[in-house]
Amino acid sequence: MAIEANVQQNPTVAQNATTEPIVLTVTGIINDLNDGIDRDGIATKYNLTKAEVTELFKHPKLTGLRARKKIPVRFTLVDDTIISKSNANDLDNVDPNQLDLMDAIQDHQAAEESISN
Repeated sequence: MAIEANVQQNPTVAQNATTEPIVLTVTGIINDLNDGIDRDGIATKYNLTKAEVTELFKHPKLTGLRARKKIPVRFTLVDDTIISKSNANDLDNVDPNQLDLMDAIQDHQAAEESISN
């Protein structure tokens, strides 16, 4: 007994056919570029052909834009200039006769005004 099978070479239904178009936004593409995704990455992410990506970047707000290079940062910046309550109490103990930068600027501006008048 022999079993025969007919294997159809051309399927009757297209495998990747979609009835709805892919909806992309300009801000979404700009965000992808800012995240370091290049044109090939965008093509892969949204399942687009290179021709479609080329057409995509013909939009006036996307022409000339390129993916930003992600720079790895090896440091953490801590803002140590924040005045805490303990430092605020120290500011109350400052010598009132001491001249600060703002006072010096105001004195200089006042002197210039009096000279020009």
